Amino acid sequence: MLVLRNVPDTTDAQFWDHSGPYVRWPADLRHDLVVVRISTVGLSEYSGEPFAIDTAKTKAALVRHRDLIQRLAVAKRKAGDSVVTLEASDFRNLRLFAASTPTAPIS
Repeated sequence: MLVLRNVPDTTDAQFWDHSGPYVRWPADLRHDLVVVRISTVGLSEYSGEPFAIDTAKTKAALVRHRDLIQRLAVAKRKAGDSVVTLEASDFRNLRLFAASTPTAPIS
């Protein structure tokens, strides 16, 4: 199973591509390295606060949402992938799913 390593230093791990800012988070899959690329725009939208390029807030969100990020990476990774990219849309889809899922009444 894919397991994220320690939370990366967001100052060194953050980068931009054509879609916007991302942070790289190394993970282990048995004896192989897999890099999880996380859209900081998507993560900030999911967290409910704007911090896409604020490295301190990005790191705090990575810590807070570590389990979610790992589950998304496991679900999205295909056999043989050495890089898994979690796009902003992956986080938006989670929010839409959560908003459309009825909750049980509190008794």
